[in-house]
Amino acid sequence: MIAPSPRPLPQPGRRGQPLQAKSAVRGLRATVWIRETLASRDQILPYPAPYRRISTYFWFATLLFFAGVYVDIPIRLSETAAFPMVSALPGLALLLFHPGVVTGRTVRFVLLPSLFVLVMGVLAPNPLYYAIVRLIGAGQTGFSALMGFVAAWVLARCGRNRLHKFLAIALPVFLVLIFVEVILPQAHTLMLGYLKIYGYDLDLDALANREDTLGGYRPKLFTSEPSYVATSAMLMVIGYVWTGNDFRRYLVALMFTVLAAIIIRSPIILLAIPPIVLAVYTDRALGRFRSVSSFWVTLGIFGALSLIVVVGAGVIASRFNAALSGDDYSTTYRTYGAIAVAIAVLQRYPLFGIGAGSIALVKNTIISTYLSFGVPLEATETEWHQSINNAYAAVPMYFGAVGTGIVLLALWRLFRSDVAKPRLPVVLAFLGYCITYGGIYTPKFVITMAVMLTVAKMRPAAMPERFANMARRRPGVRMLAGVARQARR
Repeated sequence: MIAPSPRPLPQPGRRGQPLQAKSAVRGLRATVWIRETLASRDQILPYPAPYRRISTYFWFATLLFFAGVYVDIPIRLSETAAFPMVSALPGLALLLFHPGVVTGRTVRFVLLPSLFVLVMGVLAPNPLYYAIVRLIGAGQTGFSALMGFVAAWVLARCGRNRLHKFLAIALPVFLVLIFVEVILPQAHTLMLGYLKIYGYDLDLDALANREDTLGGYRPKLFTSEPSYVATSAMLMVIGYVWTGNDFRRYLVALMFTVLAAIIIRSPIILLAIPPIVLAVYTDRALGRFRSVSSFWVTLGIFGALSLIVVVGAGVIASRFNAALSGDDYSTTYRTYGAIAVAIAVLQRYPLFGIGAGSIALVKNTIISTYLSFGVPLEATETEWHQSINNAYAAVPMYFGAVGTGIVLLALWRLFRSDVAKPRLPVVLAFLGYCITYGGIYTPKFVITMAVMLTVAKMRPAAMPERFANMARRRPGVRMLAGVARQARR
């Protein structure tokens, strides 16, 4: 009979701990995290455990889905209506056939917002006359909720480490592509021809004249306008910061932000800076080095903003003057003009608003309000139906005071259940995005919110809070939670 070989002696690891002990601690930490995320019944968005190995089918479907989300190609149904984001349907169809995507939670997540929009449409003025468009609005809300749910599920399955590695490669590649588009005249021609796929009546001369006042050609990179390029860059920078676990990522994110702001010449990308600042000030993973790290990041932000001012002083002054005069009506649509329209609409329909999809009800109010701010008549007559580019204006305008209260209550519940402390960086990032886009029941808005909240769950600063929540709900795992917190230190 052969005697069993003796067990090898444990080899020392970092901090004098045996490697086997450190592996056990990592295993306990992963067990607590997986049990907490899967057993938590009160979360609204899905957050399943990451796959250990990802199949080729999953990768292909995911890339196809998010590529379609990025380009956001619609089908025009009428002058004021379109079926949004058909470009993402192939990837969505493949993911819906993947095991675990469609569950009872998926159905609830889709039905509840749709029913809310439908009920508010019934309570809004002229329900019979606008019945079709409001029914379409409710259906679009359900479609958007499904897209957001799938996006959150997919990112959770990919996991924090994979997502951070992807963004570390995607961000510099993205910057190179938009830089190449700006400097090559052939790329200008290609993108201007590509814009016709969106079905808009583009005045290329007016577009060129407007961009000349902002420093010349601005990149579109297979989207319908530069603001969407800036929004994508902002989300990637924030995601890069939230999925990392070292101090260097903050300075790298600032570098990406400065370069993107200089190339795109859009203030939207600068909305990534406040979440970066709050992230470093609340990053408990930095430990005793947090104060030093905060100092260097703050110093880097002052340097970054100074560089942007020096390089783009002419563009900043031109855009500021144009915004005050009403010539830069893109800024007017996103800021004070949209708020003024919402106030005017609320004065006429204070309780339930105008209902989703029935913006034609207040066409004259929109046009007269923008004309009072100096927006050209030609612009208001052609863009009135897509001029509410601000969520703060869109919610009260569509749903009135009653619907706005319900939306705020739902958002409070969503952030309380799905976002662990510290919540302030996540809230600030979401509030910043709400300034840039007003299509509150479109796939672009819902997917962005779902992606933002899902990535926020991956923050290293949020993980100890998740363990503490698990321990409070289930005393039997309190010891495991304590071990896991020790492993984070």
